[in-house]
Amino acid sequence: VCLTACSSGVPHIEGVDWKFAIRQSADGTAELVSPDMKVYYPDAPEGEVSIGISDGVISVSDEDRGTLTEGEYRLADKNDIRAVYLFESNGAEWTAVVSVTKHWDMHEGTLIVSNGEISYTFTADITGLSD
Repeated sequence: VCLTACSSGVPHIEGVDWKFAIRQSADGTAELVSPDMKVYYPDAPEGEVSIGISDGVISVSDEDRGTLTEGEYRLADKNDIRAVYLFESNGAEWTAVVSVTKHWDMHEGTLIVSNGEISYTFTADITGLSD
């Protein structure tokens, strides 16, 4: 059974409780990690980044610098394993990619928001929202 937040196994970008995991530079350096990810990146600074996605707008912010990027998104491509959204912010092109990993008894959603120089990864338990 697929609820309204999903289609073809990939949840819609809105209506999901996305939790920050990691901010990485283009070379893969962990610049900031959530408390849950600190065990995997013990040398990286710990912090929080939030994402708001509502009414066609994505907004990424943190407590120290405020809004990091914000823009109206549009669906660019979608298949059974991922959905790609595009938006522009401060003259830069951004992508937001939603995908699903199916574990034994749960589905984990991943959202990566990136402009090619920096990426923000968010995760969510979407069990029940994805087929």
